[in-house]
This record gives sequence, C-alpha cells and structure tokens, in this order.
Amino acid sequence: MDSNPEYIKHWINKSLTVASMRSTIIGFMLILVDFFMIVPLYIGPNEGIYTTILLPPLLFLHAFALWIVIAPYKRQIVAHLYLGIFCAFLPIGYVIVSIRLIYEVMGVSSPLYGIVLVVLFLYGFYALFKWHFNNLKSGYYYKVDAGEPTTNSFSKYGSLGVIGMMIGEVILGVANGKAVIGALAGTLLIIGAAIGMMSVSIHKYILIRRHMDWVELDEPPHNK
Repeated sequence: MDSNPEYIKHWINKSLTVASMRSTIIGFMLILVDFFMIVPLYIGPNEGIYTTILLPPLLFLHAFALWIVIAPYKRQIVAHLYLGIFCAFLPIGYVIVSIRLIYEVMGVSSPLYGIVLVVLFLYGFYALFKWHFNNLKSGYYYKVDAGEPTTNSFSKYGSLGVIGMMIGEVILGVANGKAVIGALAGTLLIIGAAIGMMSVSIHKYILIRRHMDWVELDEPPHNK
C-alpha cells in the first residue's frame, strides 16, 4: 500500500493516551463483555455450546487486558494490538449471542437468519478494511483532523445498515411474541458494528512495529 509517510505517521500517533488506557480497557471488559456478552448467554436454555465457543477467547481477552493495565506505559504499543483483537472479536461474539437469542430463546427455526447475519458481518469487515486502507492512502484521517472538507459514505451507509438490522430484529421479536429479546439482539448488533470499526487498530500495531522511529510514546509522569 503506497501512502504518504506523513499520513501514516499522523495516524499511528493518534490514539488513546496512556493515562486513559487503563480505565478504557477495564470499562470495555466490564460493560461490553462481562455484562452485554456473558449475561445474555445464560438467558433461556441450552447455553452450553455457546459458552464453550465464547469462554476460551473471553478468558484470553481478560488475561491480555490485565497484563496491559498492570503496566500501561510499558505496554502502550501492544495495547493497540489488544484493542484491535478485542474490537474484532466483540462483533463476532455479539453475532453468536444474537443467534442464540433468536434461535434458542425466540424459537426461530429457519437457518437463513443465521447465514445472512454471518455473511453480512464478514462482508462488513471486508468493507471496513478496504475503506480504511483507502482512507490512509488518500489522507482522509489527516484531512479530518486538519479541518479540511471530506466525505464519508461508509459511515452513512453502514449506519443505515445496522439500523435496518435493529428494526428487523425488533420486528422478528414482535412476530414471535418476544419484542424485548428482539430489541436486545438488535442492540447487541449495533454495538458490535460500532465497536468493530476500531478493529483497524490491528493495522496500526503492524505499522507501529514497522516504523518505530515515527512513534511518539507517552512517558510516565515521574519521567517528565
């Protein structure tokens, strides 16, 4: 990928401050994972297969998060890798939880719903990274921060897409007499789609490792 070095340098140095990293990671784990992912797994019957699929990566993410928050200044580079992995896994986990709610709790029997949902999210990741690479090449991120006029059609159509899924989930829930479960499944998909946007941090980590001389690291307060 050919890109202006100035654009790359700007993007890899635009991130969370280390001072806020610990609280951000803890908040992600407690709210987005422990509450919104683990709790719905135990709604209704037959949670065994779903917990078997999700618990190993969840345990890994918790251990990874703990390792970073213990010494955030020493691990501020690898924190980008963690953020990317977390934000790539979260939508996948929410899709699994949503499928469980629809099939096990609401009683939907057609496999078409699950197939369409998985295909849409896989295509969403493909479209996201294609959009991201184009942005980096064109200097979109740099121009946005510089206050230059830009267009962002991906966010507009992506927002319409997830809103459409939310409405579909609610309608499906109403049709099955379980509107609240449908709304919950739709909400999880919207959160997952929004958080998934930050999975491009995996690419940021790769670029940081490739251009360590361009990186501006935060220093601990006592070293300033």
